Formats: sequence, structure tokens, C-alpha cells
Amino acid sequence: MKNNIFLFSHQDDEIAVFKTIKNILSRNEKIFIFFLTNGNISNFNDIDLISKRENESKKVLEKIGVKSENISFLGKSLSINSYNLLNNLENVYNKLSSFIDQLEGEIEIYTHAWEGGNIDHDASFVLALKLMRNYSNIKYGYQFPFYNSYKMPFNLYRIFYPISINGNAVKSKISFNEKIEFIKYLFYYVSQIKIWIGLYPFIIIKILTNNYNYLQKINSNFELNKPHQDLLWYEKKKFVKFEKSIILFKAFLNPNI
Repeated sequence: MKNNIFLFSHQDDEIAVFKTIKNILSRNEKIFIFFLTNGNISNFNDIDLISKRENESKKVLEKIGVKSENISFLGKSLSINSYNLLNNLENVYNKLSSFIDQLEGEIEIYTHAWEGGNIDHDASFVLALKLMRNYSNIKYGYQFPFYNSYKMPFNLYRIFYPISINGNAVKSKISFNEKIEFIKYLFYYVSQIKIWIGLYPFIIIKILTNNYNYLQKINSNFELNKPHQDLLWYEKKKFVKFEKSIILFKAFLNPNI
């Protein structure tokens, strides 16, 4: 039976691929989900927030049909705060490798698109890319767009918009009933209401007006270049400069160069 691995940077990132998860479950294939940061966005260890975010994602995923024992909060066990995955790539990779070593059969891997939106999202992509290069049983990899600042002014961004550098998009039809179902799930993430209050209306509009879930294939030979020539969203928010992040990403992918 095929194994499907999802690498999410944060609890609630699953909202971008509700349809994809449902499709996999409908084929009775195995699905394993890893959250690569603990979801904590403060400088201190907010145990209450971490627990709330875990429970919210777990509840939604279980409602969709994912088994609780197949949901792993790896970022919590490694104490990786949000926006710090870039500095913990090796530790996360080693944990994921240990898990994959125990799997039998073909693997497909799903993760965030290389789009310059959230720095943790791009870090998740790089982790998936290295796993694909090192494991021959990972037959296919797919990336899903979340948000990016491609051709957008100020701090504005596009939602669920696949950018051209990542190739053609594979489309999966979303029914009207599924749209309503997915919108209902958004309101389970109560802990993030202050952060999402400005974003939710746009996500809801996007879900209602867009009839497809988009995936783009990951080529294991993909070369890391700037996702687009505009200022990346994480640069606009002053998290890190692309020139610094790309050095760390490439050093992780090719440690002997």
C-alpha cells in the first residue's frame, strides 16, 4: 500500500490541502502527517498555545479521516519555534529519515511550495527535496501553494496561487459541499483568531470562488533560485533576507560543496 507523507510547517497549514487529504483517504492509502514546528510564535515557551494548536489541527484532521496515531508533532518534540525551522533542518531531516527507513513500499511526499511566502514553508520544501534525492522509494513529490507576494504591492499577498517557477499545476475539483465543509473547518482554529482575523475573509472568498485544489510536482533535480523577482513576503516582514536563507538551504542540501 502506498505511503503518503505530509510535511506541514505549522498547525493549521493543512487548510491548504483539505481536498488532497480527502482524495488520498478515499483511495484507502496510508497517510502520515508531520508538523515541523511547535507553532509557538513568542520568545518564551508558551505551552498552553502549543497544546491548543496541536488539538485544533488534530481535531480537524480526525474529522477528515486521518488516524490520530498518524499525526506527529515533530516540532514540539524538537522544541522548534515558528520561523526557526531554517536553523533546525538537520535535526528534522534525521527524524524524518528514521521514520522513512521503517516504511515499506512506495512513498509520495507533500509539502509547501517554494514560493517565498513564509520562511518555514520554504524550509519544509527544502527538507522534502533532500528526502526525494536520498530515497529512491519516494516516487513523487508534490508542493502546494499557500501564500506569496508575487506581483503584489506593499505587504499584500496571493492565496493558494501557484507560481510559474514550480511548473504546471495539477488540479483537483472541489465540490460546493466540500467548500462549505472546508470553510467550517476554519473555525476550529480558535487559538489563531487574532492572527487570522484579517486573512479569513480572503481565504473564505478564495475557497468559494476557486473550484480547484492545486498541486505542483517537485522535481528532485530542482535548483534553488529566488521564487520570483519581487521582494519575497518573508523579506517584506523582515524575518530574513533571501541571500542569507539561500546560503543555509544550499549548505543543507549539499554539505560537501
